[in-house]
Amino acid sequence: MIEVEQVTKTYKLGDHSFDALKSVSLKIEKGEFVAILGSSGSGKSTLMHLIGGLDRPTSGKIVVDGEDLSTLNDGKLARFRNEKIGFVFQFFNLLPTASTLNNVIMPLIYTKKKGVQRVPKATEVLTSVGLGEKLRNRPNQLSGGEQQRVSLARALVNDPEIILADEPTGNLDSKTGEQIFELLTTLNKQGKTVIVVTHDQDLATAAGRIIRLKDGEVVT
Repeated sequence: MIEVEQVTKTYKLGDHSFDALKSVSLKIEKGEFVAILGSSGSGKSTLMHLIGGLDRPTSGKIVVDGEDLSTLNDGKLARFRNEKIGFVFQFFNLLPTASTLNNVIMPLIYTKKKGVQRVPKATEVLTSVGLGEKLRNRPNQLSGGEQQRVSLARALVNDPEIILADEPTGNLDSKTGEQIFELLTTLNKQGKTVIVVTHDQDLATAAGRIIRLKDGEVVT
């Protein structure tokens, strides 16, 4: 499903540069639940952004579902992300003035689904994450855990094969974080490939496999 081959990502800061990732290689099979574990600055979020096509490596190759991401122009890469990958972020990234329903509808606007199909689909997905009664609420009317569920519903609405979650529990209390991980585990059991970036050792153990990063390199 996902192949990362000798990937390096270098950032420039003025006259200086540093390697956020250093010749990283790994494989993730279809249907796996993988936790990418590491401390702040280890390169784990950089790796997730590269796998998700949100950024491009300085060198090396990333192949996702048979597609070499380096061969895609920006337009094709955007379509690939929208169709194949669902993103969940630590800070939710919800539109503050839009309702729960409209936040989840957003990814459908860039697909071939007609307008009349969007509301039923978004409603179905929100109901599946336990928010069927809060379709008209705005983000500031929801708890942190509920906002993360909206983010998860938005990630699922296009029925992607891969879920990438970057510190999805970072702004949540421990109990709510466990609930989000339980939802991700359920999605994995339904056939989704789930990759979670986290610094939480306890939550990472819920995944089927842990990949540890330290200073931009895979250490296990």
